[in-house]
Amino acid sequence: MTLSLDDKYLAFYRSGCVFVWDARTLEQVRTIDHGLEAISNLMFRQDGVLIVAKRGFGKEPRSSVEAWDWRRDTPLKTIYPKVDGPSQDVAWGLMQSADGKRIGLLSYAPGLPATLSIRDKGLQNEVAHLVVGDSIAAALNRDGSRAVTVSLENPALQIWDTARSAALLTLPDTEGHMFGVKFTYSGRIVAGRSSGGITVWDARFPQLPSSR
Repeated sequence: MTLSLDDKYLAFYRSGCVFVWDARTLEQVRTIDHGLEAISNLMFRQDGVLIVAKRGFGKEPRSSVEAWDWRRDTPLKTIYPKVDGPSQDVAWGLMQSADGKRIGLLSYAPGLPATLSIRDKGLQNEVAHLVVGDSIAAALNRDGSRAVTVSLENPALQIWDTARSAALLTLPDTEGHMFGVKFTYSGRIVAGRSSGGITVWDARFPQLPSSR
C-alpha cells in the first residue's frame, strides 16, 4: 500500500489489479487492470502519477517499471531497467527525492548483486547506476545528489555520490537495519535497527550515531 504525498489517495494491489481509494472517505475511485499480475511495488510520484513496479514472468520474463496517469487510466512510460546478471525476474523497490526530481529503483533478485538505478522523474533518463551488493533498502536525499543503502549482513550504512555513481563514505553501527532507511528533510539519516528502535546520523558528523 502507498499513500500520495498530499495524503489524499491510497493505492494497493490485489489479484492483478491496482485500486486507488480516497484516503479521507475510503471510497474506491479507480481500478487499473492491464496485465499487472506480477506487481512488486507501488509509489505515488510527487505530482500524483502512480509508479508501478512489475516482476517479470512467463516465457520471456522482463521486469518493468511503469508510470501511470491513474485518473485517465493512461500509461505514460514503461522502462525495463538493467540488472547486473542474466536474470530478469527482478522486484524493484521504489523511492524518490523530496524535490520530486529523482526516482530511485532498487533491484531485488536471487543470486544477483542489488543495483540502484536513479532516474529523472519521467523515468526517461538514467542519471546514476550503482551496484550496491546485498543492500535491502535505500533512500535518496532531498535533491537526489546522495543515496544511502542498508544491508542485512553488514551493519554499516553506505552513502553514495549519485553524480559520480561512486561510494562516498561509510556510516558505522553495531547491528543491521532490516527495517529500512530514510533521509529527513534536514539531511539526517534514520535507520530502523534489527533489534528494535532506530539509529540517527547527522550526515555532517557520521562517526557519532545516536541510537534510540
